[in-house]
Amino acid sequence: MQYQVGGSMEGAVAALERGWAINVGGGFHHASGRRGGGFCIYADISLAAEAAFQHWSHHMLEDAGEANLQQDNVKEFRVLIVDLDAHQGNGHERDVLKKRRLNRKILKSLTENRTASYDNGFRAGDTFESPWNGDQVRAAQGRSRAAVGPEDPSNISSHEFRDGVPTERKPLFLMDYYVFDMYNATIFPNDTVSKGAIDRDISLVPNDQAIVLCDTDERFEGAIADTSDSPVERLGRMDCDDGYLGLLSHYLPSTVEQYEPHLVIYNAGTDVLDGDPLGGLSLTPQGVLARDEIVFSSALDRLSKKDPIPILMVLSGGYQRANAEVISSSIENLGRKFEWFSHAASQ
Repeated sequence: MQYQVGGSMEGAVAALERGWAINVGGGFHHASGRRGGGFCIYADISLAAEAAFQHWSHHMLEDAGEANLQQDNVKEFRVLIVDLDAHQGNGHERDVLKKRRLNRKILKSLTENRTASYDNGFRAGDTFESPWNGDQVRAAQGRSRAAVGPEDPSNISSHEFRDGVPTERKPLFLMDYYVFDMYNATIFPNDTVSKGAIDRDISLVPNDQAIVLCDTDERFEGAIADTSDSPVERLGRMDCDDGYLGLLSHYLPSTVEQYEPHLVIYNAGTDVLDGDPLGGLSLTPQGVLARDEIVFSSALDRLSKKDPIPILMVLSGGYQRANAEVISSSIENLGRKFEWFSHAASQ
């Protein structure tokens, strides 16, 4: 399991560098930085976001140059988590809640002209060796900074003020999240606290309906929020291919366009397949292929035709023998659509 965590962390960095990455494992979305849950021990989704954030922060300073960055003291790295496992992703959502509280403290300190230096709440814990580069990486309970810098995180996580103006030489880097979670509302974990982190909450009720909650995030001034009079939009049966894919294709592409993340982390659970003993949904293998294509197209072949957004896919849950074949078929389908393997085939 630690190797899979390493794959998620390395994959997030690879996605930033190459445009996309798939970890054939990971997606432990019930684990948070503080504790495990379900079948999940390590919070690989949160750690993948942290790895990408640190990589981005370093390159921001290297590529843009320090002088340019001084013009805007706070720089934000935006991560969109798209969780389409059949279960609610309560682990990474609890980490998002903690991160948002931390960011508010930091920004409040800046506005009040106080020193801002906070830990992100992860506890010191196990280390493991990444199979990709052999470096010792802090695993799910590892120590990390909310605001990180090029060599010494403390250089960038604290600020001094003179006449109400920040005088710190380097900018402050913060990580921001948008959580898109589409899940079976009748099964584990039923974590009402972590639901507070979800910006687009699509609760599926098998054999009945879907409940789509409005965004609680006011950053977009209602650009993504539902236009109905009620904050809850009730639709027809959405646990099968047509309804599920229609709902996803309606909400996800517009979310990507409005939020414009630097990275999409896609938790692609296949426990949504019909017959899964734990998922309780009814998608077909063809429906899963179409689902994955919708998510990747939202990032790589955008409605606005703007530059593609890097995307990392992790596999998450799925508890049938047929899952491996469906996952393989989906990756092959994505490879054909986006011509990932055409260059290799021509060699």
